[in-house]
Amino acid sequence: MVGCVGCVRCVQRINAPNEPNALNELSGLDVNTSTETPPAAKVSPLTMSNGGASKANVGQLALLTLAHLADDFYAGFLSPLLPLLKERLNLSLVMVGALPPIFALSASGSQPLMGYLGERVGSRRLVILGVAFAALFMSCIGLAKGFASLVLIILIGGAGVSFFHPHGAAMTGKMSGEHRGLVMSIFLMAGAIGISVGPLFIVALVSHLTLERSYVAAVPGLAIAVVLWLFLRDAPGDGQRREKPVFRKLFTAEMFPVFVLFLITVLRSTVVIAFTNFIPLMLQERGEPLEAGARAIFMLLFFGSLGGMWGGFLSDRFSRAKIIFLSSVLACPFFAAFLTTQGVTAYVLLAVAGAVIQASTPVGIVMGQEMRPESASMVSGLMMGFGWWFGSMPMPLLAMLADRTSMRTALLVSCSACLLAGALVFALPKGVRGRKR
Repeated sequence: MVGCVGCVRCVQRINAPNEPNALNELSGLDVNTSTETPPAAKVSPLTMSNGGASKANVGQLALLTLAHLADDFYAGFLSPLLPLLKERLNLSLVMVGALPPIFALSASGSQPLMGYLGERVGSRRLVILGVAFAALFMSCIGLAKGFASLVLIILIGGAGVSFFHPHGAAMTGKMSGEHRGLVMSIFLMAGAIGISVGPLFIVALVSHLTLERSYVAAVPGLAIAVVLWLFLRDAPGDGQRREKPVFRKLFTAEMFPVFVLFLITVLRSTVVIAFTNFIPLMLQERGEPLEAGARAIFMLLFFGSLGGMWGGFLSDRFSRAKIIFLSSVLACPFFAAFLTTQGVTAYVLLAVAGAVIQASTPVGIVMGQEMRPESASMVSGLMMGFGWWFGSMPMPLLAMLADRTSMRTALLVSCSACLLAGALVFALPKGVRGRKR
């Protein structure tokens, strides 16, 4: 659900201290975003070399990428279980439609705040707690006795998702070297794989053990949290002096391009969230089993992760804005075509739609970090967190529309957000639109 991968202590150390701010380059302003250069004695063997990541960095990236996979693995549990929860807890369609934005409020909407908090108290604890909370509480969805208890469970589980993400993205950007777009896409790909495999796993588990024993799924996530506790003690930024965060700098005129990028992210997220949460219900309307919904979510998100990797790769060679525009506009017809077909053809179209629309996910995050390198952690939370949360807000309205028409009609309406996202690319300043890495 989270786009939907790392840890960092201080936002001013996300990028190299002398790395220029993209917006300052465009405006001609000479603004120094760092007050001091860390002395050589403080440089850790985990820090970046000029040519790319060191062996130690690769190991840290691999471990944190695994953690992202696990964190999003549990974030994927809610959507495929919605048909079962609807029947077991006697929920109305509007109540079901309210669950995604409630979960997104905790899992995504609080990510900028978690980014700010991590800059004050350090990232290591939040990274470990994030994986542990997501594993433990999202696995307990089957223990809910009513709507209120279900909301409480997904709020706490969502907080675990939120703890992890902004620091993961910021650290990945710092350690990426000359291939930031590609490395970020691999990082995000791991999360997308997790959130695509999670539905298959939890549906198979509850089909075998019953919904009430879904808590068994927590075991692998808790094991990964222990591994993080053992091997993240020397993560970059841990133990260093924390500088004052630059939270107020987010609310300046220079943030306009970032907020345009944020709106694009919101619109694209709306489409992905709508299809992820409502496809199982649409297939249930057709009389198809619970496993069909899990397979559809897997096709959408797994191939979306592959698309994100290629999008990041291409964005290192071509204009990032062009990748975002083409990704947004070209996804719309594939989503619409999926809704008009069935069988194998429908799954293929859904896979293509997911790959196309998710191709720009890492691109948007990297663009935001390049625009505000001194606020990379909070910008990452804005793109990955707030974007997903705001994108989930239309879900109750779409559920009401589905209640009066059909789930297929509601999903078709949501596709229009792709075209709006493509149009908003032209609102970005020309210097940003035409800029390559």
